[in-house]
Amino acid sequence: MYFSKNKKSLFLKKLRHEGFSVYEIKLYGGDADDEADLKWLIDRMFSAWRTIICSRNRGYVRQFRGIMRRLFVEFDKAAGVYRPYFHLLCIRERNPGMSDDDWRLMLGEEKLRVQTYIKWLSAWASALKLCTDVRVDFSLVELERIETVLGSFFTNEKYSAFVLLDDMKRQVIRRSCGVHHLVSFHGIFKEMNRQVSVER
Repeated sequence: MYFSKNKKSLFLKKLRHEGFSVYEIKLYGGDADDEADLKWLIDRMFSAWRTIICSRNRGYVRQFRGIMRRLFVEFDKAAGVYRPYFHLLCIRERNPGMSDDDWRLMLGEEKLRVQTYIKWLSAWASALKLCTDVRVDFSLVELERIETVLGSFFTNEKYSAFVLLDDMKRQVIRRSCGVHHLVSFHGIFKEMNRQVSVER
């Protein structure tokens, strides 16, 4: 998928908005030994994502004003397995009247982190219908890291930019992703993406 400089600039401006807190969520679906297992797992992950987005009981999604979702695949050389995961960038409005160093904000962010982790882990495991190898990572993105995180999110590759892979493994990942849309936008990000697409 091609990402124009205009689109990157627009999303970066939104993520840096002083009224928003930015979060990373990573949804892991487990490990895959070979191409067949990886394709099956990726298909299952996309089905689970549709379940989460379409669910009526999804307050853990609605708490964010916007969500960007991207599929990445890591390869663990030590274990010899592929590890697909969804990388989410989410924005949430801060409570008015709180400064960055306000202890109440710190407590609020920690409470949100714990609640979000529990809700997403439960929802993700339920949607995947898997009891093992399911993992969720959740973290607040500091202002100075936003551009770096967004840059890795807007890469044109399907594999993780942090892992060096040989051509054979890259081909396995590309074939396993099939016809899935690797990137999706929700909430205000969906409107922003549509706006940029129309302008182009």
